[in-house]
Amino acid sequence: MAAYTTSTSTLKTILANPALDLDHVEKTTEELAEVMANQEEVDSAIRIGGQVAVGAGGEVDDDELKRELETMVNDEKEAQVADVAGRVAEQKEAQRIAEKSKIVQISAEGPAPTAATKEPARESSETGADAEAQRVWRERYEEAQQRTREEKERAEVERMRRQTKMAAE
Repeated sequence: MAAYTTSTSTLKTILANPALDLDHVEKTTEELAEVMANQEEVDSAIRIGGQVAVGAGGEVDDDELKRELETMVNDEKEAQVADVAGRVAEQKEAQRIAEKSKIVQISAEGPAPTAATKEPARESSETGADAEAQRVWRERYEEAQQRTREEKERAEVERMRRQTKMAAE
């Protein structure tokens, strides 16, 4: 009988705790039911979204994925070819400009002397205007050469960047 008495007093003490009040317990269980309902809705939405993403049958069409991959690879190859063609065209244009500058520089210097026309160079024959024109053309030629070198360097950097990117993929 002593055990019943002790048990009864212990149970009364525990139930006297305000957290175990009937209203508080009902409120807590209602909140738990609401949270569980929300969780079920989220779980259902995720499940439905996964089925939609994979397809109605729940299976992935391998052929469709292969076609999509091939299309992406072909597009990337075409972009690379176009880029290379553009760089080649730019290099050819830079070479053309450099050669044109060189031709103009040579023509500004005058024709090469022949055996019949070789004479000692006369400083008085070269006027200040000719020297200035020659200097301007020489500067233009050097600038064109510098641009060509810079373009080659940029092309090399771009090529290395693409190789790194492709290796990372």
